[in-house]
Amino acid sequence: MSEKKANKEQKNLIKDSVIPANLNVDTTEIIITEDGQVIEEQFEDKATQSANYSKIEKSLISRREQSILIANYFKIRFLKDLGMVAMAALFVTIAFDYFITSTGPTGLFPAGLGSLARFFGLLTSPEISTQAALYFVYYFLLNIPLMIFGIVRLGWKFTFTTFLYIVLQIGFDQILRILPLVNPNEFHMLIDINILNSNPNSWNNSIWLFLFALIGGAMVGAAYSLIYRIGSSTGGMDFITVWISRKKSKPLGSLNRNINLLILGVIIILNAIVLNPSLFSPDLILSALKSLDFDSSFSSKNDVTLNGYHVNLFSSMFNHNIFNKYNGDLLGDLYDHDYDFVRLWTEHPEKFDPQFYWTFSPLVNQNAIVFDQDKALFIVNSSVSMPLLPNQKDLIWNYLSIDSVTSGYSKLPLQLEILVRVKFIFGPTLFASILLVFTSGMLTNALYPKYKIRTYLITTKLMHQISNVLLENGYENDIMSWDATNRTTGNYLHRSIIMVSMSVMDWDVIEKFIFTADPFAKVNVIKTKEVKGLFKFETKKNEEREYVHQSVVSDENELEKIRQVAYVKSSRRDEREARRLAKNKTKKTSKKIEK
Repeated sequence: MSEKKANKEQKNLIKDSVIPANLNVDTTEIIITEDGQVIEEQFEDKATQSANYSKIEKSLISRREQSILIANYFKIRFLKDLGMVAMAALFVTIAFDYFITSTGPTGLFPAGLGSLARFFGLLTSPEISTQAALYFVYYFLLNIPLMIFGIVRLGWKFTFTTFLYIVLQIGFDQILRILPLVNPNEFHMLIDINILNSNPNSWNNSIWLFLFALIGGAMVGAAYSLIYRIGSSTGGMDFITVWISRKKSKPLGSLNRNINLLILGVIIILNAIVLNPSLFSPDLILSALKSLDFDSSFSSKNDVTLNGYHVNLFSSMFNHNIFNKYNGDLLGDLYDHDYDFVRLWTEHPEKFDPQFYWTFSPLVNQNAIVFDQDKALFIVNSSVSMPLLPNQKDLIWNYLSIDSVTSGYSKLPLQLEILVRVKFIFGPTLFASILLVFTSGMLTNALYPKYKIRTYLITTKLMHQISNVLLENGYENDIMSWDATNRTTGNYLHRSIIMVSMSVMDWDVIEKFIFTADPFAKVNVIKTKEVKGLFKFETKKNEEREYVHQSVVSDENELEKIRQVAYVKSSRRDEREARRLAKNKTKKTSKKIEK
């Protein structure tokens, strides 16, 4: 025993004297042979060799890069982007408060998710001012699930600036509503269109509605172009359309327009279904009444319910008119005349509107209009139609229809109500809202021509340098080039021609680098309608991300911290996986034993 102990102590002394002090014993295995020789064998830790370690290390490096990018963004670009977002939010708030939601429940509807928010506002409150304020609140709530999608698919910056835009909209709306001079509840741009809606003058109303659509659409389009330029969105369906646009390389303005028009049509149909008939414009109600005539107004299929009783349409309209036209206490005067309406009509014509009195005298003189004391209603007998001439019937029906609608009559039989709702769907509201969407989309494409493609023919004698400039600036499509001969003032000069296609916005950035590389280059710009096949609309030049990546991987202290964290996490994960595999193996073994 003493001899073995002595040999062991001798080996330890040899090991301490031979092993270098700076040797990493975590990655080096020391073997001392019987004759005293020292053998070093390098090995890698099992944790660093595992797939978990590699994944975790890459994830930690990516997170570190992202945190640096976020810090740099708030330090350098945030204030500029915030200014653009605030300006866009203000433009849209003014457009909605003064030109879109101010048109009332039968007016303009925005596109996409905004139309749904406006629809919810209409269902919540009958007050136009409250509907306008609720629009922004509902729009924010509807965007919450889409913001989650945006963080996952489109990035934190895109979603964060979109969130700021929506919140600023709510803030600007509340500020405008407390300012005394520009309060949208009291101050109206150009004209108060709701006053016009109370008069059955379709040309006047429709023209103003379409004018509001043009102005509102222009303001919304200008705001959208500002928000798109900073790589953000206006929320709503933009989360989906921007994602599709990036994946499929489709023009953003056109894509927005197509999807939003579909949603707009559905919302206008829903609004037509739930809208109270009294809110429809007098034009629509009058056009529905014009589809009937004097005789058909007495038909049982056109009966309506008035004060709980079924009466013919003519009687319902007459009751509405006489209670609006009579000067004095009608029921009191009828009581004084023993409820004899003919006697009251004959003895006191001054109590009635002259035009009303002259129009309905042929009916009263034939005792066709009586007052039902039990129902407290005037009942017009359908038998009156026999003695009247056709022109008398037309005169009475036209007067009754126009006068009833002008004074706010809206009680219609079911088939006429359906007709009014169908007319509303295909009326000025739909087409003016479509004009709003088209104006917004076209102005967005004009001010943000990211997907407007042009073909550029570059004549140069520095072909390779120009090609390198294009590649260095992230151009990823085909670069076509060929040699050519240029004849100038009788001389033949050898030149090269390069043909590329790219968006107008990308060319504006690359153009200065091309002329810096070759000041004598010439560029012919060719209008391009469409590029078919594989084509990338965006140049991918991510110098900032690459710079941050290099700074992280070249910093040994930073990398060492990341590796240590990755080592600990991967070790724990490997241990959990090992325990899970052992547990499963034990279960399988126990099952075999039981069998």
